[in-house]
Amino acid sequence: MQLYHGTTRRSAEQIAIAGFAPRKPSRRVWFAQSKSYALLRAKVKARRSRDRPVVLVCDLDLAALKRKLGSKRVVYRAGIVSINGSLPVTVLRHAPGVWDPPSSEAELAAWLNNVLGLKAHRGIARSEPGLIRLARWIRNRRMSQPRSRLRDSEILERAAGWLPEWFANVSIDPATLRVHRHAAELTVSPDLEQTESTAEITDEVEEALASGNARRRLRGLRRLGRAGDPDLVDWCALMLGDDDHTVRRTALELIASSADGDLQLLLPFARCSHKGLRSAAIAGMAHLGREDAAEWCLLGLRDPDDVVRVAAARELLRFDPHRHRRLFELALYDPNPQVADIARKLSAHQGYHVLKPRWS
Repeated sequence: MQLYHGTTRRSAEQIAIAGFAPRKPSRRVWFAQSKSYALLRAKVKARRSRDRPVVLVCDLDLAALKRKLGSKRVVYRAGIVSINGSLPVTVLRHAPGVWDPPSSEAELAAWLNNVLGLKAHRGIARSEPGLIRLARWIRNRRMSQPRSRLRDSEILERAAGWLPEWFANVSIDPATLRVHRHAAELTVSPDLEQTESTAEITDEVEEALASGNARRRLRGLRRLGRAGDPDLVDWCALMLGDDDHTVRRTALELIASSADGDLQLLLPFARCSHKGLRSAAIAGMAHLGREDAAEWCLLGLRDPDDVVRVAAARELLRFDPHRHRRLFELALYDPNPQVADIARKLSAHQGYHVLKPRWS
């Protein structure tokens, strides 16, 4: 199955070397069938780390992964794939801007030192004859075979032959391209460390989300929301395919309340027939819509169902009564007393006429 993984350029470079591995605080690797969704997640990550977004194209055999890792560790729902485990670099099929090998001596020295885990001042220098020879070979290879992909494993194999002193005590795993130092003390990567209590809590939540009981799935989802789980939006995207309307509505509400919330996840539900899902989606769009937020709030206030109009009215506190008179006037004259009451309280002393409620 072809899937997409949204990440940053720096992370993509590490993935191209060592493959996919869950990084703290997340315990899973996330993929999507939609390239646009993966790109949106990549932009969120890039904005956090001030890096460039990258979308990796991967080929995964989910059935084989379930046999290898266990069915509970591989979840596929609503176009989202969540994997609790590591994946080799060989699942990568395309990494735009990542697989272009360094060809200058300075870039190549920095790349090799990064692979070997060496500091620049203690690692391979760009003036070493073996490195100069390797850089020349890469440039010639790219010129003579421009359509042929030069794999990292080939570069490392040549480097081991032309820079033998730096590769004397290491071996390279051809499947993952990990460099292993012989007789080195094994340590646990800080990114993968996790306290027992946190791991137990996460395991409980993941079991709840995979439960056949809708109430248990709902409790697990709400627990993730309270804990501020770093993968909350991805989990919610996965739960949007749930059979239970309450679970889906809660997922929509959590997406809207998250700092990483994405409009594209809410949009398909903004005009659906189920009023509960529609109310959560439209209120979320009004919350996250930024420039278009007022238009989404207006759509909600014109909805025929009271549930949707009440949800939209609660978002009025985000708008200025002077700049958005159309919204407040529409809400003030709403036949639902709850909608009108919200608007009346928010527009008090703002130049609006005091209206006598229609229902009195």
